[in-house]
Amino acid sequence: MNTLSTEFQTDLTRTILQDHSFLSNYRTFIDRELFSDEFEFELVKYALIFFDKYQHTPSQGSLFNLMVNYGALPEEIEKGLTKYYTDKVRDIPYIKDHLFEFVKKTRLKEVILNSTRLLDRGDYDGIYEDIKKVVFSQSGEESVGSVFWADKKSVLEQLDIVEPYIPTGFNELDDLLNGGSVRGTLNIVITPPNRGKTTCLINIGRHAVLSGFNVLHYTFELSERIINRRYFMSMTRMSKKELKTKKRTAFSRILELADGMLQESLIVKKFPANMCTPNDVKRHLNLVKSRYGFIPDLIIFDYADIMAPNRGYTERRFEIESIYYDLRNIAEEQNTVAWSASQTNRGWVEKELITLEDIDECYKKAAASDVMMSVNQTLEEKRATPPAARLYVAKNRDDESQVEIDIMTDWSRAWIGNP
Repeated sequence: MNTLSTEFQTDLTRTILQDHSFLSNYRTFIDRELFSDEFEFELVKYALIFFDKYQHTPSQGSLFNLMVNYGALPEEIEKGLTKYYTDKVRDIPYIKDHLFEFVKKTRLKEVILNSTRLLDRGDYDGIYEDIKKVVFSQSGEESVGSVFWADKKSVLEQLDIVEPYIPTGFNELDDLLNGGSVRGTLNIVITPPNRGKTTCLINIGRHAVLSGFNVLHYTFELSERIINRRYFMSMTRMSKKELKTKKRTAFSRILELADGMLQESLIVKKFPANMCTPNDVKRHLNLVKSRYGFIPDLIIFDYADIMAPNRGYTERRFEIESIYYDLRNIAEEQNTVAWSASQTNRGWVEKELITLEDIDECYKKAAASDVMMSVNQTLEEKRATPPAARLYVAKNRDDESQVEIDIMTDWSRAWIGNP
């Protein structure tokens, strides 16, 4: 290929790493050979490996871990990686247009050079088809959609598609979800009051962080300090008292877990209850992106029932409905996984199995969700050794539902997980 200017190559690298929509729309145009700088070549190479597997641009932490896993030296990566996520891209429309024209002309040149071989054979139809592919495949026209029976290859490709997901850490649940929670979806945990909403969300967040994903945890009820402490408890399997009396052990465990991870892989943000709107969330997402280059893979809303709507309604149930649909739209726009929680009526505290019929305030939140599950624990299960509980998958938009999954609990250590 011909060579792009070094300045443009750097801007293009930043755009690939920072802008999911750009990479989604222009993936076919991106070739590692576009980059002459060795470090940028490596960044783009592994970014494309990540994108082709998960259908999402890698966060800074995810790209760092991927490159280290492939044998790159962590010190060298950390020195050069941050600026590609923190320095803003100057003009994305210009980058799109310039890349489009450059690749189009380069590919057209390749087709013209290749046409001499076809011309010798008298294959004028082949020359025409090659040129048409270059001109029309890059015309920038709006897609008409996917043609289901386009050809045998497209049918096979449909069968091979793997939805980009993030594992929850609950093995049976992840198996049921074909790997985990799918990007662009809203998923909800329902429990009675004081029955583990936050703990369940924290453990989903903990597993994502320790798996190399970026997690943004919004708390509308508890303070940032308490949420951070519960992440410490869950990660170390230590109680609040043990964190104080065994600080050295806790510190060693956290350092061991954090080895090879970047500092900005988990952000906890407190908003006042009944004051934060989905639009406030969008503004904060832009803030963490511009300040840290932080693009969340998983967003936790703890919990959506006590958020404020973007617009006022005469009844609270309509406000709740609008909040949940707005959060689902955020998940789609950001191509991230969203998890939240909702509580049942207090009268269902002693119920053995919580279903969709037990949702408090507004049944429409179930319609907005892609997966809805409840945490269930009888008094006997709580007193067992070790304490047991059950997840009940009440709704699964894309697969099997009404399934019970056995789990274990350790509430004193903010931990729930696999038996």
